[in-house]
Amino acid sequence: MAVPSVLDRLIAARAIPPIVAVFVEPGDRQEEYSRSAAWRRFIATELVPAIDARLRTFPAPEQRLIFGSSLGGYGAVDLAVEHPDVFGLCAAIAPPAQASTLITNQTQGQRAIHGVRFFVLGAVYDTDVKGARTLRTALAEASADVIYEEVPEGHAAETFRTHIDNALTALLPPPTS
Repeated sequence: MAVPSVLDRLIAARAIPPIVAVFVEPGDRQEEYSRSAAWRRFIATELVPAIDARLRTFPAPEQRLIFGSSLGGYGAVDLAVEHPDVFGLCAAIAPPAQASTLITNQTQGQRAIHGVRFFVLGAVYDTDVKGARTLRTALAEASADVIYEEVPEGHAAETFRTHIDNALTALLPPPTS
């Protein structure tokens, strides 16, 4: 989805601060993005500390964003709910319908969301737009910090790429100076 180019453009335009972005390609997305304890453990307790040890990061939840689209959006919400001590910002673009159950059916979800700021984007012409809408509703009903946006587009990489900047500028403050 050309995310590095999107990030370079946003940073150059001073729309977001300079960031460290890490892209993780799952081995089996159906397994890893679906409440996998091993995947969560790898990301939160192995990968994030390794990056913090190697790069100049701001290792605070309010400075760390987890981002995903489609099933990756479900995975992002799952990681934020399970590890609000690691991820204080979460963007889910076109998440599937079951994403709201991470909040409504999980005791941990009800507690964790109050330390996380969410951005949820739904695509009107997505056959699964209900996923974004129900996630937004579940977050709002639980008094979570959620920004919701709906666009007249479909479930496609082009939609996701086009709205990466919406999520990032909503969750990350512009640089100061």
